[in-house]
Amino acid sequence: MPKQTSNTKTSSTATYGQIQPQSNPYIDRFANFEPQVDPTIGYRAGAAKRQLSQSFINPLGGYSTPQRDEAIRRSMGRQIDEDAAMQSRAGMFDVNQQKMGQLGSLAALMAPRLVQTGSSGTSQGAVGQNLFGNLLDVGLGAASMAMS
Repeated sequence: MPKQTSNTKTSSTATYGQIQPQSNPYIDRFANFEPQVDPTIGYRAGAAKRQLSQSFINPLGGYSTPQRDEAIRRSMGRQIDEDAAMQSRAGMFDVNQQKMGQLGSLAALMAPRLVQTGSSGTSQGAVGQNLFGNLLDVGLGAASMAMS
């Protein structure tokens, strides 16, 4: 007896679309955050200059010429100003890096998301005979007759 087989063809289609994530209070606060340079840089520089000025007061009565004291004061003052400028610039670099990270994170959080919006499919079936199955049946039938 011939074997019946099913030859099924299936096709499916999926549709995709984008959705825009909704903002929330945490994202809004993150978006409005403004990083700042360390405000104590100027205060520390001023404190270092005051300490420098007071370091020339010698309670033990040591003698130093006013020209020498002024030269040291100017040189050290320039060094303090240079250090403060370098710290300010490093602080601005850090602020730029923080802002860039913030903007990148916000872009990732608020980027449209690709989602599947629908799907459809079809299936077609055809019934036919399987020639290999028929030959196998004939061979098994002959083998069983030979054994009996």
